Amino acid sequence: MGRNLYANAHPVALKEMARLTDELIQGNRVSKEQFLERLGTSDGVFAFASLANASLQTEYARAGTIWQKFATRTVVQDFRNINWVSLNWDFNGNLKSADKGVPRANGALPKVAEGEKYQAFSLASATQAFAVEKFGAQFGLTWEAFVNDPYNIVGRLPQIFRNAAADTLDANATRALFAAADGQPHLAAMAPAVSPTGVAVAADQVLNYHSLLAARAQLKNKKDAKGNSVATGNLILTVSPALVPIAQAILSQQTYSIRTGTATNFTDLTGAVALGDVELVENKYLSFYSGNDTTWILSPAGGDAGGPGPAVIQAFLAGE
Repeated sequence: MGRNLYANAHPVALKEMARLTDELIQGNRVSKEQFLERLGTSDGVFAFASLANASLQTEYARAGTIWQKFATRTVVQDFRNINWVSLNWDFNGNLKSADKGVPRANGALPKVAEGEKYQAFSLASATQAFAVEKFGAQFGLTWEAFVNDPYNIVGRLPQIFRNAAADTLDANATRALFAAADGQPHLAAMAPAVSPTGVAVAADQVLNYHSLLAARAQLKNKKDAKGNSVATGNLILTVSPALVPIAQAILSQQTYSIRTGTATNFTDLTGAVALGDVELVENKYLSFYSGNDTTWILSPAGGDAGGPGPAVIQAFLAGE
């Protein structure tokens, strides 16, 4: 949503057009005719444009979006390519590993004694180029459209534009999420001995309780090149609408039971569910980018990927 380019409309015209608009919405036919007449003047057009833009901004603020669940917001100054710099620090290569025999934990700073010189650590960076883009459409309004509007289509245009803007953000963030996830190692096979539930999980297995716990374990164990964990907080499970019932059933489980052995000689094992840090997000655009309704993505909440930087970025133009 852009800044209000008509904010300098004449204050008297703004007040008058606001009054006429309210009375028109309430069905006052005289005010409707006065409103249409004022649209034929320059100050009336600018005043209406300012009011319409303010209405769009208000509607947009109420729009429900999901991209914030799995992406990080950033602001750029213009449309030129931006080099996003991901900083990666290394406290292990140059810093002493122990202080008087006491080991230093990975990522922790070393103790500095009185008068001792601070040790230097290394800082590496990786860049990735991107640019903010503009999206939009226009809807032509005529004088006749205001006159012939028995279904209040004109009055509902702010909601239509609001939904279009919110959907565009969600769609673009989903495209980036899918591309990021597709560029990472997918769900690896896990043998029963290392599976969190003791059940074998096939590579890229469909969404079920065992595959979700396996993916969670693998994501929690994932580290960057310097050994920093990339998923230390909550996680987001993104699914298409078709997978929502399955995902809801999985996340609502309290315990699980597994039977091992043969039909005549078996053992029942019961365990507690540990999925309180996983939030479900229904994403209607995931099936569009994946080409199916079975793809599911487990990612860090808010796009936060720890030390290396955000996993998914949603860029906005400064002042917009």
